[in-house]
Amino acid sequence: MLVIPAVQLSQSTEQYIWPSLAEINTRSRRLVNAYLKQQKREELRHAQLIKEQERKEREAEVSRKRELKKAELAQKWSKREEQDFGRIVSYFGIEYEEGSNKYDWTHFRQLANLGKKTDDRLTLYFHDFKEMCRRVIKRKRPKMGYSGVLLDPVTEDKAIKCLQRLDLLSAVRREILPHPQFDELIKLCQASFEVPHWWIPDTHDRDLLKGVAKHGLYRTDFLLYNDPELSFLTTVPQSALFIPTCNNNKECN
Repeated sequence: MLVIPAVQLSQSTEQYIWPSLAEINTRSRRLVNAYLKQQKREELRHAQLIKEQERKEREAEVSRKRELKKAELAQKWSKREEQDFGRIVSYFGIEYEEGSNKYDWTHFRQLANLGKKTDDRLTLYFHDFKEMCRRVIKRKRPKMGYSGVLLDPVTEDKAIKCLQRLDLLSAVRREILPHPQFDELIKLCQASFEVPHWWIPDTHDRDLLKGVAKHGLYRTDFLLYNDPELSFLTTVPQSALFIPTCNNNKECN
């Protein structure tokens, strides 16, 4: 049975407090971890298929990079474009075409204001960005196939957070929501300390995952709360919604 420890939550206050990004992150991870434990055998089989697919993608990517390298290096990314890409990839992640392992850059391109970048250039930069994050964390030399595009390295803390969020968003979009037993599994979730007293596990956990898949982890207090396809707007009166401010921006990262 899928169980997340419950904590007795006080209902004495009339104020509806929206969870911070850190709490949203924690709750999302709890749901993902609970799902993964419940579906361990399926995950192992899925991991084997993904590993094989990634091998084929790497071989195809190396071939494609050879063709794109000159053109990509000739058109350097501006500082603004690099910053916007890093910001959006950290909060929104990457979407895939339905039923495919091919990236869908349509929404990402709009969010990051990168309308002039082709799918191939965004894909190449994304792979280099991930490789840069891994090198920052592991302090290692570039892998074979690294295109050589020069990126300003991020801090180790930001690199870790970015890769963790990419894994989290990918798991939500590609594994959990499409799962044929998603509706049954989400009903097994229970409340825990990181959510406020008004949080209904079945209803709001379902909409949390759908909202995170749709909007990412940026401005959840605005985008998830005001999304008419989700239940938060009808559950929490706007006049009673309290959004905690970030402490030196630490809780917002």
